[in-house]
Amino acid sequence: MSLLVLLVVILLVFALLSALSGGQMTFGFSRTDAVDTFLRAHVHSGFLFRYLQYCHHVFFHFDFGEVAGMGIHMTDELMRRWSYTLRIAGYGMLFTALLGLPLGVVSAVRKDRGPDRVISAVSMVLSSIPNYCLALLLALLFAVSLGLLPAFGASRPGAFVLPVVTVTAGGLAQLIRVVRAAMLETLGQPFVTTLRAKGLRERSVICVHALRDSFVPIAAALGESAGKLLCGTLVVEKFFAIPGIGYYLVTTLVQTQRDYNVILGCTVTIALLLMLIDLVADLLYVWADPQMKAHYMAHRAEGGRG
Repeated sequence: MSLLVLLVVILLVFALLSALSGGQMTFGFSRTDAVDTFLRAHVHSGFLFRYLQYCHHVFFHFDFGEVAGMGIHMTDELMRRWSYTLRIAGYGMLFTALLGLPLGVVSAVRKDRGPDRVISAVSMVLSSIPNYCLALLLALLFAVSLGLLPAFGASRPGAFVLPVVTVTAGGLAQLIRVVRAAMLETLGQPFVTTLRAKGLRERSVICVHALRDSFVPIAAALGESAGKLLCGTLVVEKFFAIPGIGYYLVTTLVQTQRDYNVILGCTVTIALLLMLIDLVADLLYVWADPQMKAHYMAHRAEGGRG
């Protein structure tokens, strides 16, 4: 299903870019094979031929062609750009999980008390500020006013601090709310009262049993946050001039002489990564939910007997 969705995404973007370029898109693939020869001989529609040829080279050779006028392999350039994007998104996801989980637990355990009110207020503020506004505020404060961190570029020390903080903020607020709601529901369950009545330590009740029972909605929230965080990274890169995939795509779009192959390659790899994130989130959800795991194992057993 994911492959079909990806093929449709490529088709839609391909059709749009082909119309914009007047059907003059060129790829400059590093090699041709028997499939190219077969397509050239049997597919008479120029659009369909280019689409099938592009899908063949991307899926079977991971070859996105060349950057126009530079002689650089698109695959190498995309990998270099993605290294910046994934660094920001990876650190952002790491800090989102490391901060969101304990803060959400504390907010639930201290419900309607000081820590809960402070954490809820902070998460509400963070969730209401768009990424570009937060990026501007952070740059004005820490780069312009205090001069502690660089405002743009990726080569200077501390260059990734402000982008990572910016993309972490929105996902952190969402995760805190989900963890708090899930923990409050779990802490009201009878088994928690039973564990406390048996004399189990409060830390063990909360951090082991209650948190484990709350992990299904938390896993779903982590998967959703990962996708949103990646999309947020693509926007933040342009503001802080981080030469990642988002910066590369936006810069190409605003140029007078657009390289449509770059736009297509960036779009395809973004869609591919988002689908991989959804796949991992679904697998994590199945692993965390005993009922879904039992249903999956039963389905596999029936398939094996069939």
